[in-house]
Amino acid sequence: ADVDIAASAIGVNAAEFWQVIEAAGATQFAARPITLFMLLEDLQNREAFTDVLDLFHRACRRMCMEDRQRQEAGRAGTLGPGERLLIAGRIALLMILGAKHRLVLGTLDGGDSSLQMDTILRGYERLADSGKALSRRDVIEVASTGLFTGRGHDSIAWVHRSVMEFLAAWYLNQKQVSGRQALGFLLHSGSEDQRVVPQLEG
Repeated sequence: ADVDIAASAIGVNAAEFWQVIEAAGATQFAARPITLFMLLEDLQNREAFTDVLDLFHRACRRMCMEDRQRQEAGRAGTLGPGERLLIAGRIALLMILGAKHRLVLGTLDGGDSSLQMDTILRGYERLADSGKALSRRDVIEVASTGLFTGRGHDSIAWVHRSVMEFLAAWYLNQKQVSGRQALGFLLHSGSEDQRVVPQLEG
């Protein structure tokens, strides 16, 4: 109902709007004001919905700059949108490869289904805009954006699985990982028929 009201307020036919975003697989973005208005604006230009990858990228970029807690506290983040997306992509890939459903920001062990902060910080990752090493503070800044939603004390999850899947693929592309290398992450090494690793099925 809220979406229909917003659409009517700017002269957009609500039924037509739903038809277009459903065809683009973008209904999840209508649930958040920051991306809803992007979609409503885009409806004026139908070509914006023909490139689904571009649509997802623009929506994720907008969500990664949504940071209500810092805005309410009067504190600006230190990361640019490109850096936030890169960190989000790293988190997304690690969660998919590890079959994790939640990200734990504190020191408590969230169990086998949770991705721990130390795992994200492990290895080598440099932020594109500044060249500095990834820090715990950077991860927390990204975790407080519109890309995630709360799941209890110090535990968060992606706002939608499609966002995680897109950002994981986008991250691999940014790191110039080839299709063959990407399949190496996903396929069971001992499977002659190249089956997907059991934890990643579905």
